[in-house]
Amino acid sequence: MQRSHFTPRVSATARAARAQNAAFDLVVRIAILAASALLFLMATATRAVAATQDAPPTLRRTSDSVPSAADLAAAPSPTLSPDEVVGIVLSALSRNDSPVKDHGISVTFGFASPANRAFVGPLESFAELVRDDTYRPLLNHRHAARGPAHVTGDRATVRVVITTVNGERVAYLFALSLQNDGQYKGCWMTDGVTREPPSPLQGMRFATRGTAENAGRS
Repeated sequence: MQRSHFTPRVSATARAARAQNAAFDLVVRIAILAASALLFLMATATRAVAATQDAPPTLRRTSDSVPSAADLAAAPSPTLSPDEVVGIVLSALSRNDSPVKDHGISVTFGFASPANRAFVGPLESFAELVRDDTYRPLLNHRHAARGPAHVTGDRATVRVVITTVNGERVAYLFALSLQNDGQYKGCWMTDGVTREPPSPLQGMRFATRGTAENAGRS
């Protein structure tokens, strides 16, 4: 008796079920891959944040904080003569608020001798003194004419006549000393600035000019 082979028939329902299972497996595999990629990205981001926090902060320098060549030179130095010290101070005061507010006053305070600072006080007190009526003409003046420096040993004086923004002429006498020890050894620094009283001729000249102006208006 010959044995026949029986091939079972797969129903449409079974084929549909197998297709759904295959599709489900594919979706699961895609989901697993996506989750793995997401975890990798999160771990990488976490390491980047940790590295940023552990790294030393980067200092941002604005244009105001970048020192110019003039600013770098505006400091006491044994190479500067009394006349050059006064010239640096006057130049800074003539543009007091450039590049920042009261920059000129800060430079002037930087050239004040230790004895001068001990007498005047900190920078804030020094700034108030410069803004006083006696020294205010120095701020933002239009022109300064310096006389020769008179040096006697470790002392020096420089007479200066400035022209204010209003056209008034005011004379000052800068007194300087050569530092013999400490941080500024060998540097010329200012001990004080004295305002000279106006001369009678100057008063008469301004009075005459005022009289002429009044006469012209009448």
